Amino acid sequence: DFGVTTRNEAGEPVAYALYRLADTKIVRHMKIKGDFNPFDPAQAAYGEQLRMQRMSKDVWGYQRSKLWDAQEGKCALCNHPIDDHDACDDHHIVYREHGGSDALSNRVLLHRVCHQRVHTLGLEVAKPVPARKGL
Repeated sequence: DFGVTTRNEAGEPVAYALYRLADTKIVRHMKIKGDFNPFDPAQAAYGEQLRMQRMSKDVWGYQRSKLWDAQEGKCALCNHPIDDHDACDDHHIVYREHGGSDALSNRVLLHRVCHQRVHTLGLEVAKPVPARKGL
């Protein structure tokens, strides 16, 4: 392995190694059924299964999928469905600069527009309480 040792700002030695392409993880893409239509309500369950599998691949996606499940796929502000995970934001209820944590209990998913409204208008968002099943 090729590497170098240098010092950081505190004067402590730090070792850096050259990245090897062989260390790159190979990620196989998931096949999707050829007749899958994301706009067909009859295939919504399959689409949801694909979305959850994709989101669970990394830590950030896994956490967002947990928030999405806890909120039953709805925005915490407007209560409308969040259809596109890329068009939603992860909002901290108690801002990090005010001592809030990155714990799931302090975060909610909001539509991007709703997130902008929260910050622009100074709105407060509460963690939604999931409906009890079987009642």
